[in-house]
Amino acid sequence: MRAQRSSELLSPFLPCALLAGFTARLCLQDIRSLDYWWHLKTGEWIAEHGRVPTADLYTCTVRGARWIGRS
Repeated sequence: MRAQRSSELLSPFLPCALLAGFTARLCLQDIRSLDYWWHLKTGEWIAEHGRVPTADLYTCTVRGARWIGRS
């Protein structure tokens, strides 16, 4: 009876603990690129046109420069 009671008390906290652990893991990884808005806008362009652009469309300093895909 006592083991069942303690599991009933822990059950609401388990999803919160898992979410906190997942969030902490995401916060500790390296940021590979800081320009999220550029990535979102380029992804929108790819979805609209159905292909990867051959030139950089949104960077103002090198507009029209050759597209270089990096991983």
